[in-house]
Amino acid sequence: MHMLKGLLLKILILVLSLSVIPLLLFTLISFVYLGNIENTSRVKINDLGTFAVKQSTDSLTELGQEIIKEQAVATAKMVDLYMAAHPNKTAAELAKDEAFGRLSVQRVGETGYTVTVEGETLRLIRHQNEALNGVLFSEVPGLKAPTFDTFWKILEKTKELKETSGYYNWLEKDGRITQKYLHTAFASSTTADGRHIGVAATTYINEFTQPVSLLQNVLDEKNKSIIAAIVSTKTMIIWISLLTSTILFVVVVLLSVFFSKKITDPLRELTEAGEQIAKGKLDTALPQFKTGDEIEILARALEAMRVELASEGVRL
Repeated sequence: MHMLKGLLLKILILVLSLSVIPLLLFTLISFVYLGNIENTSRVKINDLGTFAVKQSTDSLTELGQEIIKEQAVATAKMVDLYMAAHPNKTAAELAKDEAFGRLSVQRVGETGYTVTVEGETLRLIRHQNEALNGVLFSEVPGLKAPTFDTFWKILEKTKELKETSGYYNWLEKDGRITQKYLHTAFASSTTADGRHIGVAATTYINEFTQPVSLLQNVLDEKNKSIIAAIVSTKTMIIWISLLTSTILFVVVVLLSVFFSKKITDPLRELTEAGEQIAKGKLDTALPQFKTGDEIEILARALEAMRVELASEGVRL
């Protein structure tokens, strides 16, 4: 009997080894790959979002620079036309000319504006703050180094009477340092006193890149939605795999027990009958099975042997 129980256990272990364990290993490997897919998806989605934001920022920055430049050039052309129509006006007279002020001070972006300046002296001619009209840039309060070093580098190039542009630091009222972009263009005419008039257009470059912030928010929401869908799918696959593995495990165990018993039960009956025969009870009929396999052949052979022994016993 102990041998039969051992046989049943060995059969069960063999079946589990050939079916359930490979499935469990496959499920475990699937979990690992699903985790890798999730992590890779997170990285790729974030990289794609970062790339899209960078490309958009770069494009809008270039567009902003071009708009600022075009505003400076367009205003310089209007200044040129005005000076051509008023060839006797000096730079000092233009600084007091309201009509000149209206055409030479134009809006740039949301908060920026253009100003006109003498190229040779960097003296402001027209500014949106009328108190600065006729004032040297070097005398404007607050434009001191080192914060405004980049600003002065651009102005120094302006003194060469060449079209120039660049970024410069700007000190806000709350102490923050922000960046502005400036482009200077020159009118082709000169004033009655021989001054070259430059038009400087400037504003915050981030006024043109603000849509990127909205894009970033949209991408963040989309990323969260995609990642949530991936995690949900991963969780569903995991639960389906676990459920499938559990069901298969139970089915395999039940089938293993069922088919093992179909083998061990006849062997147990044959063993018990054989033990009776071994005790001399030759009239104990051996069970006969219609299994069509080796067990049926074995039962017939043992029964024939019992009958033969019983017959010899009678003759004795």
